[in-house]
Order: sequence, then structure tokens, then C-alpha cells
Amino acid sequence: HFPSPTGNRERENKNALEDKCNALRSVKATVEAKVKQLKEKAHNLEEFYEQRKVPTKNVSSQHMHRVLTDKK
Repeated sequence: HFPSPTGNRERENKNALEDKCNALRSVKATVEAKVKQLKEKAHNLEEFYEQRKVPTKNVSSQHMHRVLTDKK
């Protein structure tokens, strides 16, 4: 008994779909890793910005205090 041509075609189609599915899973994993990396970078930049912002406010406050209390 020989396998039917339809059965072979179905098996080939199934294998092709599985290959595509595996390729898409791989791409998805790569994209998810990149998203995670970008979120971490964004978080680090936000922290850096906040750290830079605080000293600037302190310097401005100190400067204003000196200007307001300086007696000439």
C-alpha cells in the first residue's frame, strides 16, 4: 500500500507550517528581548535624569538663598 499523494502534501504543508511557526517564535523571542533591553535603558535614563535634576534644583535654591540674603 502506497501513501496517497494527498497525505504527502498534507504532511509537507504541516511541516512547512511548523517551520514557519518555529521561525515566528524565534523572531518573537528576539523582539521581546529587545523590548526588555529598551525598557531597562529607558528606566536607567529616567533615573539618570532624576539624579541630574535634583542637584540642579539644589544649586538653584542655594544660589537664590545667597542672592536674597546677601547684604551689599
